[in-house]
Amino acid sequence: MQWHPFSPFIRPPELAPDAVECLDTHGRPLLVTSRKSAPRTGLAWRFVGASLLVSGNRRGEPRVVLRRAQAEDALFPGLWELPVLGPLQVGETPLDAARRLFAVFGVETPRLRLFATYPPGTLASVLPSSRFGRACLTLFRGGPVQPYLSAGQDMLLDADEMSGLVRTLPESVSPVVRLMLDQGGLLPR
Repeated sequence: MQWHPFSPFIRPPELAPDAVECLDTHGRPLLVTSRKSAPRTGLAWRFVGASLLVSGNRRGEPRVVLRRAQAEDALFPGLWELPVLGPLQVGETPLDAARRLFAVFGVETPRLRLFATYPPGTLASVLPSSRFGRACLTLFRGGPVQPYLSAGQDMLLDADEMSGLVRTLPESVSPVVRLMLDQGGLLPR
């Protein structure tokens, strides 16, 4: 189901919880559709991601949380991913989406700092093999939070462990994690 938000003749239907806004080339909402059918439109849509820092390890260095994406996740199944990554719902701001996704993750929303915003089309050169090439992506840094017991699909890594993972098993880490790592957004330097 798709509708054009600017048409005076079409009354918008009740929006499903998975409804997302597809964007024109200037990043303005053009139509609303389901998350599942959004990639088929060929238009950009908005995503938000956030890293999560956990207070120091034994050496006092902060650690970053990575989560293994489940098979049913549409973004990067089976890869180590940011704990918070997903599409914005209709009318939602990137900050509101990050807070909502942290609640889904089961962590009280940490202090969030904007890391970067990538307008539609700018990620194609940075993430060429990714479905994010046409996305509008906003990334935040979250934390630090106090250590917590990790669920079975999470891991906590310090800077040395993170660089070792990316160096030895680069195909196991999502393109968005590599992007934040390459641009200095995952762990403080």
